Amino acid sequence: MRITSIDTFRVIAILAVIGIHAFAFWLYPKTYDWVQLLNRFAVPFFFITSGYFFTLRALAGKDPTSMAVASAKRLALIFFVWSCVYALAPAFIPKNWANVAQNGWSAELFKQLQLSFSDFSQRPVFNLFQGPGFHLWYLPALICCQLLLGVSLRFKQLPSFMLLALALFIFALLAKPYANTAWGIRIAFDARNGPFFGSIFVAMGAWLAYKNFKPGWKMAMAVLLLGYGLQFWEGQYLHHLNPAMPVAGNDFLVGTVFLGLGVMLVALALPTLGASTKIYKLAPYGLGIYVIHILVRDFLEPIHSSLPFYAVTWTLATFIVSLGLIFLLNKIAFIRATIS
Repeated sequence: MRITSIDTFRVIAILAVIGIHAFAFWLYPKTYDWVQLLNRFAVPFFFITSGYFFTLRALAGKDPTSMAVASAKRLALIFFVWSCVYALAPAFIPKNWANVAQNGWSAELFKQLQLSFSDFSQRPVFNLFQGPGFHLWYLPALICCQLLLGVSLRFKQLPSFMLLALALFIFALLAKPYANTAWGIRIAFDARNGPFFGSIFVAMGAWLAYKNFKPGWKMAMAVLLLGYGLQFWEGQYLHHLNPAMPVAGNDFLVGTVFLGLGVMLVALALPTLGASTKIYKLAPYGLGIYVIHILVRDFLEPIHSSLPFYAVTWTLATFIVSLGLIFLLNKIAFIRATIS
C-alpha cells in the first residue's frame, strides 16, 4: 500500500539527504546549521516507514521472517552491486582524469581495484557494514533492523524488540555523538552502522502500525518542533564542549528521535498532504537516487561553483540528474533490481 503524504515526505527526505552531502547553504553558516539540522529527519524517516509498512504487511497475514529474509536478499544485492561501483568509481571521477589521461583507463582501473581489495582485506567488518560508498551503510543497517523486527513479530515479541532498540540507541549515542563527554564510550566501530542507530526508528514505525495510531496534526507538529529544538540545543552543547565538532555535524542526537517521529506523525495526520503537487509520484525512484547521488555529486563538483546560487543549486542539480539517470536505468530489466 502507498500513502500520499508518506511518499511526499520520502521525496523531500531524499532531497534532504542530498542537501547534507552537498552541504546545502554552506556559504551561510547560520542558515547552514538550521537547514542541516532539519535535514537530519531524513534517514530516521526512511527507517520508520520501513518498520511501519513491514508491520502492516505482517498484520495482513504475511510471514514476517520470510519477508525479512526476502528483503535482506534484495538489499544485500543492491549493497553488493553499488559497493562494487563505488569501489571502482574514483578511477572515473573528473578530478582524477589527469591521471587517466597520463596512465590510461585500464591502469587507473587496475590501481583502484588493488586499492579496494587491500582496503577490504584490512577492514572487512567496516566494509561489510558500510562499504566503499560512505552512504551505503544504510542498506546493511536496514537489513539488520528488519531481521530483528521480523523475528520479534514472528514470536510476538514487539515490546522486547522496542526495549532492545532503545538500549542499542542509547549505546549508539554514548559511542558516537557523546563519545567525548564524561559518560561517553570509545569503540572501534561506527555506532551509526548495523542495528545500533536504525532499530529504534524501525521499532517506532512498527509500533505505529501495530497500534494503528492516528495522531492529530497539532500533536504531530509539537513532536516535530520538540525534536528540532532539542537537536539544535544538543548540537550547540556538543559544539561548546568540542569546538571542532560543527553544530550540525552529528549524524544523530536524542532530538533526532523526536524529529524523525514528528515528520512521520505529520504524514499520518495528513495522509493526502502533497497530493496536488504530484511530488509523491517520484517516491518509487528514491532508493535509486539514494545509491547513485554521491556519484552524481562528485561528477558535478568541478563545475558546481559555476552554477547560480551554487550553495543550493548543487543540491538541486544533483537531485535532478540522479532522478533522470534512475528513470532511464529503471527501464533496463537487469539493472532495475539493483535500484529499487
